[in-house]
Amino acid sequence: GVAVARSAGQRLMLVTRGTRGDAQPLVALGLSLQAAGFAVRIVANTNLVPMMQSFGLDAVGVFADLEKRLREDPALRDAMAKGELLKSAQLVKEQDKHCFPGEFTSLVQAFSAWEPQLLIATSLCTFEVQALAAAREIPCISA
Repeated sequence: GVAVARSAGQRLMLVTRGTRGDAQPLVALGLSLQAAGFAVRIVANTNLVPMMQSFGLDAVGVFADLEKRLREDPALRDAMAKGELLKSAQLVKEQDKHCFPGEFTSLVQAFSAWEPQLLIATSLCTFEVQALAAAREIPCISA
């Protein structure tokens, strides 16, 4: 219909970071947007790409495997199991100090390769995605 005609060819990039539970809502959103005629690419943790591709979505991995971190870091796993969100965030932040430069470079490369007209980002990557959107002067929605 009219909505599909207006959206045809519009490129959207959905960016999520975290575990499968963080990514699954974007899979549903991505499928709905594709059905409406948008070209959709999801940028996520490397381990989540096969799951997203199994639904027929274009997905690129740029963030480290957080589920692997949970398996290998007892302190992080314990904090998450107890619902200690602040402690969990602090532990992830410490690990991210080492990963962030490479991940951000990969995010910029994924953005440049796709040239989206709109970015949609989940909470664990909102700041870097908003900065990228502002630098490129395109809209960004926090999901």
